[in-house]
Amino acid sequence: MQVGFLIPVIILLNSCLTQIKQNQQTMETFDINLFNRYQVSGEYNRILDDGTMINQFEYSGGYIEKIIPVKGWYYTYKEFYLNGNLERKGELFKKGDFESGIWYECSEEGQVI
Repeated sequence: MQVGFLIPVIILLNSCLTQIKQNQQTMETFDINLFNRYQVSGEYNRILDDGTMINQFEYSGGYIEKIIPVKGWYYTYKEFYLNGNLERKGELFKKGDFESGIWYECSEEGQVI
């Protein structure tokens, strides 16, 4: 009778652990070394094979990255602290740069606020 009780408990615990692992996200960081290697006048631009443009630049508070796909109405906007940790991230409308959808803000230590 105890075996019949343990099997559902083990299945429940296993599914909870799997869900916890899926919800864990790795903190996004800005590759400062790569940026410093290729930047010109504080800006680094490149185009991926699919035509997506990546624009990175530095400012007094840290770094900004824009990932602008060829298709679609929105692009990804990211701000990073001087230490390279993500400060905020979200989608901006290509025509007018207004914020759309869910935005994420993080502390300088990397914790989601």
